[in-house]
Amino acid sequence: MKQLTLNRRSGLDYFDLVLIHWPMGDDIDTWHALVAAYKAGKTRAIGISNFNSRQTLDLIHQSSVRPMVDQIETHLLLQQWKMHEFLEKESIVHESYSPLGNGQQHLMSNPVLTEIGEKYGKSPIQIILRYLVQNDVVTIPRSTNPAHIKSNIDIFDFELDSDDLKRLRVLDERKPIDGWPAEMREDEDY
Repeated sequence: MKQLTLNRRSGLDYFDLVLIHWPMGDDIDTWHALVAAYKAGKTRAIGISNFNSRQTLDLIHQSSVRPMVDQIETHLLLQQWKMHEFLEKESIVHESYSPLGNGQQHLMSNPVLTEIGEKYGKSPIQIILRYLVQNDVVTIPRSTNPAHIKSNIDIFDFELDSDDLKRLRVLDERKPIDGWPAEMREDEDY
C-alpha cells in the first residue's frame, strides 16, 4: 500500500486538504493511502480532482471514507450541472478549477456580465464568482495581485436575483479549456 509522507521542507505537521489530481488507473491504492493519512491526522480533508461520477463511485464503494471534495473545471462556459447534482447527492463539495475560465477574454466582455455587473456595481469577474458561490460551488480564483485578491473576495455584499441567475445559467456552452479529461465528458449531458 502506498503511504503519504509529508514534505519535510514544508515545515507542516499536517495539510488542510490533499487531492488525487487526476485519475490514473491505480486510484484505489492511492485513495487508501490518503485515507490512512487522514485517519493518522496528517490531513484534515481528502478529495479528488478531475474524477467523473463513475470514478468517484468506485472510490466510495471501495473505502470507508468518501471523498470530501471533487475539484473539477467549472466556470460560466462549463457549468457542470449534472456533476454538481451528483456531488450534492453524495455530500461531496464541488470545488471549481479555473472559476474564471482561464482568462478567456471574450467571457469578460460578455454583454450579459457587463449589464448584470452594472446593476450591482460589480465587475464581470465578481459576477462570475458570486454566481458560482451562490450555486454552492467553492471558488478559489488564482491571483498574486493584491488588488485582484481584494476584489475577488468582495462578493459577499450582494446576492444575484433569480432572473440574473437564469441569464447567467444560459451562458453555459459546455466548453472546457484544453486538456480536459475525456472521461469527464461522461457527465456533461444534462
